[in-house]
Amino acid sequence: MNRGYLIGAVLAVMVTGWASAQTGEMMATLAGRDSVLLPRARSFLAAAAGIVSPQDAVTATDGFLVSLGYRIPSGTEAATKGEVALLTMQLFGLTGDLRYEILPAPASAFRVLQSRGYFASWERPGQIIPGNDIIDLVHRLHVSEAGFPAVRPDEAPVERGVLRR
Repeated sequence: MNRGYLIGAVLAVMVTGWASAQTGEMMATLAGRDSVLLPRARSFLAAAAGIVSPQDAVTATDGFLVSLGYRIPSGTEAATKGEVALLTMQLFGLTGDLRYEILPAPASAFRVLQSRGYFASWERPGQIIPGNDIIDLVHRLHVSEAGFPAVRPDEAPVERGVLRR
């Protein structure tokens, strides 16, 4: 696990105003993982979006989120980028293009976020999403909502821990 990345992410999200001790613990369980189970991703995203409190995020059931009107991808396997994109679009109240509005599915949600620069052009909705990518997605959403431009993944000065020259 890249400890420097985790510390930087925790500090960055605390500055944007949505981190708490419980959210920090949730981020610590995601950081450095090659894959994240879908229920854990749902819990983290619901807490980060402010739908549930971080204390209740782990015990918040899918039924609760469905009762609020969200289309929640089901399953207990590793989360894909498309599933996380769909959850992110819904839980953060983001609007999409016509395709997404007609059929809010993982692939169309992924394409909307990809067109906005939250996913790189080479990424695909069916790929398993690492924990660090979920943390980065939420951080960049909060930064862009605060009025700062989100950096596209292919424009970032650091790629996989190596400074671009």
